[in-house]
Amino acid sequence: MIWKQLPLWKSPADDVPVPTRASPASTSTSVVDTAAERNVAAAAEPPEKDVPNDAPIPRPSAPPRIDETFDMNDSVDDVGNWLRSELADMSISRDYPELIEECVDVMKRWKTNMPKAVWLRVMKAGRLAKELNESAPVIVQTREWVNALKVSRPEDRAVIVDLCSGFGYLGMFLSEMLPRDKVAEIILVDKMWAMFNRTPQSHHISWDHVYGVDGWKYDWPIEMTTRKVNLKDSAQMNQMAVHLFTRYEGPFIVLGIHLCGILSIKAVEMFNKHSNVSHLVL
Repeated sequence: MIWKQLPLWKSPADDVPVPTRASPASTSTSVVDTAAERNVAAAAEPPEKDVPNDAPIPRPSAPPRIDETFDMNDSVDDVGNWLRSELADMSISRDYPELIEECVDVMKRWKTNMPKAVWLRVMKAGRLAKELNESAPVIVQTREWVNALKVSRPEDRAVIVDLCSGFGYLGMFLSEMLPRDKVAEIILVDKMWAMFNRTPQSHHISWDHVYGVDGWKYDWPIEMTTRKVNLKDSAQMNQMAVHLFTRYEGPFIVLGIHLCGILSIKAVEMFNKHSNVSHLVL
C-alpha cells in the first residue's frame, strides 16, 4: 500500500495521510484534507430506488427550508465588488486570485439568468464566499486532472461525484469551468436531497437551481443531477456503488471535502474498491 498526499490545502486538524490504491496503471492519488460536518437532522426515509436512465424523473419544486429566510428585496448590485470584498481576507485571495475573477464571471451569468428567488437562495447568508474559499484548491486540482484526460469517445469522459455536497456550490462552479467535452456529468450526493420520485419537503435542500422551477431551468454547461444517499447507511452505499460506478466507463473523480473523519474512511473504501475511481479528494 502506498501512502501519498498532495499538500494543496489542509486543515491543521487533519494532518493525516490517506492510503491510496496501487495499480499497474496508476499508483497514486492526490488528496486535499478538510473537515466540515454539517449538523443537520435528516428525516427517516427509505433508500432511493434506481430507475432506468431514460425514465422520466419528476422534479417538483421544494418549499423553502425552515432555516431559509431572506429578504426578496435584498440583492447584490455589483457581483464583482461584492465577491472580491467577501474573499479579501480569505486564503483564496492570496493563493488563487485569478480564480476569483473567473468566479465573478460565473456569478454574473447566474444573476442574469436565474429567477430572483433562486439567485437569492444561491447568495443566502454569504455562504457562497465561504464555500468558494474552501473549494478553490479542489477546483484548481480537478481542472488539472480533467484537462489531462485523453478522450477519444463520449464514454471516456469523466464523472464528478461530490459527496455530502450540500447545496452544490462546488459542483456548480465545476460545471461552469470544466470542459464539457471531457466531463459527462456532475453528481451531487447528499442525504438532504429529496428522492427523485418524492415531493421535496421543507427539510430538504432546494433543488430549483439544479432542475428548475415554474418552467424555468438553468442551462448548466455540464449536467448536474442529485442523489439522496446517507453515507453512514451501508445498504445505501452499496446501492450507490452498484448503480453508479457501473453506469459509465470513463474515470470517476470523487470529491469529499465536506466529509468528517468517519465518512472520509467510507470515501477511501470507495476509492480502494472501485478501480474506475481514478482520483479522490478529501
